[in-house]
Amino acid sequence: MSAEQFRLHASHMIEHELAHMAFARKVGLAEYRRGSGALPLWVLEGVAEWAAGGVLSFTPGSEEIKALFEDGCMPPARMESAMRVTNGAKDPKANQQAYVQAYFMAKSLLSLRPEPARGLEQFVGFARDALRAGGSVEAALAGRYGLTPEQFDRRWRSLLETDVVRASRPVLSSFAASHSRPAVRGR
Repeated sequence: MSAEQFRLHASHMIEHELAHMAFARKVGLAEYRRGSGALPLWVLEGVAEWAAGGVLSFTPGSEEIKALFEDGCMPPARMESAMRVTNGAKDPKANQQAYVQAYFMAKSLLSLRPEPARGLEQFVGFARDALRAGGSVEAALAGRYGLTPEQFDRRWRSLLETDVVRASRPVLSSFAASHSRPAVRGR
């Protein structure tokens, strides 16, 4: 890893971890502390990747990112397992794929609003709803987005397919050139 790659990766990691803190504050600290373990990791890690600017620092190149999905997407249980790491990832490739997949799952919901700040606001409400339902995202998907789990699954898979698998140059950034990052502040 070059010095510039290290700097970019370190910057991304700091932004990612700060995004966790900002998201907890937006959701509500007490509620987040009570129930964050109940939320699927894709919600927590996906929004942190999105807020950190995307998964650019995760991937060394176009072919490497495409190779992560040669065998398709991970099922939810495998994804959760691959993201739960202590003392380093047991399978770095699976961990990387799980984080990229979580990013696209979150991005597919966050991008339903044309303005990033509105998309984040709706996603925070979605997370609150899921927490109140004991971590169940099905009711929260229906209530906040009018989506069934099947529609959500098709939506994020289509985004991943378009932005990564079929793209000549994968789109791994959270924000279109016309948008700047939304301010992530406490409520």
